[in-house]
Amino acid sequence: MEGSLWLDVKQNRLAEISGHLIGQVKFGGGVLGLLDKGGTFDAKHEEVAPGYWELTALNVQMKGKAPFFKTVGVHQKYVRADFGCVPDDLTIAQAAQMLKQQPTRIQSALN
Repeated sequence: MEGSLWLDVKQNRLAEISGHLIGQVKFGGGVLGLLDKGGTFDAKHEEVAPGYWELTALNVQMKGKAPFFKTVGVHQKYVRADFGCVPDDLTIAQAAQMLKQQPTRIQSALN
């Protein structure tokens, strides 16, 4: 594997990692599965509130084989944004109401 790491040295945090497979990866000598050369991944963590870090982006593009020669493809893209604070005394009912009033991007895309 070959790639890059970005660190937030002030907070001793991994901020971002990206890489690609420069060769085939075998699990259990290939008996348990393998990943093909060329697969890529990117992951990004961000501080969304003071001292609170979240995974904000993940992109995985891998192909391989599982036991009994089943082809496996992992194509995952995950992005989260627009974090905000809520009141410390927020009740479950208030939180549910907030969620109903503010449609998510997924809900908007489905309509």
